[in-house]
Amino acid sequence: MLCAWFGKGYVLYSDKKYDKAITSLDKAIEIDGNDASFWYYRGIVLHKSEKYQQALDSYNQAIKIDPNDANYWYRRGISLQNLAKQNEAIISYQKATEINPNNVNFWSKLGDTFGALERYHESLYPLSKSIEINPNNARTWYSQAYSLQQLNKYQQAIVAYDKAIELEPNSGSIWLNRGFTLLKLNRYQQANYFF
Repeated sequence: MLCAWFGKGYVLYSDKKYDKAITSLDKAIEIDGNDASFWYYRGIVLHKSEKYQQALDSYNQAIKIDPNDANYWYRRGISLQNLAKQNEAIISYQKATEINPNNVNFWSKLGDTFGALERYHESLYPLSKSIEINPNNARTWYSQAYSLQQLNKYQQAIVAYDKAIELEPNSGSIWLNRGFTLLKLNRYQQANYFF
């Protein structure tokens, strides 16, 4: 019976019937409230329904049961960001990277969150770790380039923008920011190419 409620909730979630999925997951939790994965998936469904505080509460419950699952911490961070609690989100992302230091998404999200708070220097290490794990992610190269640009490390920013452009040549924002960086270096003729 227990797996049936959880399975039904998963199927309903897949069909984008979020309210019914939550009801099914709640029934699974009524039967066994000590299964962290039930709380975790409940959080995912609530998040998809843009009920971020309730999602956070579910992730917190999952973490209380199993504090060693990096995904629970990662999803908790995402909910915290949606609640405009960036500093708390950073703590969750850091915990996720401690538990699983090989997940590119955990490092990227940590770096991007530091960047969103204009803590560009602090963003560089997690973004570099993300690139080390997966050097083929244009968005991470772009984030690193932007942080370097904000720190007035223009030459390094150009290198990172070039890598991002190599991976995603049709992204206008990458080209535009590379052009702005060239302007900062007084390389006007080269910058003109990017506008």
